[in-house]
Amino acid sequence: MDEKNRDRVPISIAITSFNDEDNIGDFLNNITRQSVKVDEIVITDGGSNDNTINIIMEFIKTSTDEIVLRKGGHLNIAEGLNDAIKNCRNSIICILGIGNSFPDTFIEDLFAAFLANDADVMCPYICGVDSNSFSRAYNRIVLNNNIGMNGIYAPNHGCIVKKQVFIDLGFFYEGFYYAGEDAEFYSRAKNEGYTVVSDPNIVLYWETPCSFAQLKRQIELYTIAEEQWMEKKKIIWNQKKSISLILILLGSITSLLYPLTVWVGVFGIGGLLLLHMSWIMKYGIVGAQIIVMRVYYKLFCFIKYRRFGKGKYAIHRM
Repeated sequence: MDEKNRDRVPISIAITSFNDEDNIGDFLNNITRQSVKVDEIVITDGGSNDNTINIIMEFIKTSTDEIVLRKGGHLNIAEGLNDAIKNCRNSIICILGIGNSFPDTFIEDLFAAFLANDADVMCPYICGVDSNSFSRAYNRIVLNNNIGMNGIYAPNHGCIVKKQVFIDLGFFYEGFYYAGEDAEFYSRAKNEGYTVVSDPNIVLYWETPCSFAQLKRQIELYTIAEEQWMEKKKIIWNQKKSISLILILLGSITSLLYPLTVWVGVFGIGGLLLLHMSWIMKYGIVGAQIIVMRVYYKLFCFIKYRRFGKGKYAIHRM
C-alpha cells in the first residue's frame, strides 16, 4: 500500500444531500476527522437549491480526503443513496446521514465490529441530542432513556453494509413518499437470512424533534412509510395499545349513557385518567403529551393516510 493510502480502510461512504446548508459543513468536518480514513466519500445531491453544493465544493478544495460530488435531478432519499452506492468503488459501504453526529472513533469501531461479527449489515444504537426540554423528554421516552434504540433494524443514520446485499436485494425502494427506505430494506435483508447485527456499545447522535410541530410531522411521515411497506396485520398489531385505549374510551362513554351500565363507564374513564396521570408522574407534562400524541395521533394518521397502503403507493418490487 502506498504512503497516501497506508492508514485508509477499504470503505466507501455513501451520502445523499438536499438543502442541507445548515448542517453539511459540520457533518463533513465530523466524518473527515474520524480516527481512520476511508477510501472515498461519495455524495449524491438530490437537487439542492440552497448553498449546499457550494459548501461541499469549497470543502473538497481544501480536503485531503477523496470526495466525489454527484449532482442528480430532484431525488428522494432512496434515489440519492442508491446513486451514491452504485458509484462507490468498494465492496463495503458506510451509509451516513446528514444531521447526525458521530464520535471520532465511530467508523473505526463500527468497522471493527462489522469484521468481528462477520456481518452483512452492521449498525449502531441511536442516541438523541438533548437540544431542549422537549427533545430531552422525547429521547427519554422514544430512545430508551437516551441509551439508544434497540437495534431492531439498521438505520440509514449510520451503518455499514456489504454492497453485494444491495445488488442481491435490488437496492432501496425508490417509491417511498419520503422516508422508510431503510426499515423496509433491512427488514428484507433479515428475512432473507443476511446477518444484521446491532452493537449497543457503538452510538451515533441524532437531532430528535424539538417541538410538537416537528413531532407531528415525524409521526405523519413515519406512518405513511409504514403504510407503504408493512402488512396490514402487522400495522394493526403494532397499534394494539392505541386501539385498546380508544375502544375503552368509546365503550366507557357509551356506558355512561345507560343507567344499568353507568358504573362500567365510570370505572373505564377512571382507569384511563389514572393511566394518563401515571404518564404525567413518570415523564412530566411534556412527556405525557408526547406519549398521548404517539398513541392517539398515530392511530389517526393510519386512518387518514390509509391510501398509501394500496394502489400506486404500495411497494411493488419487480
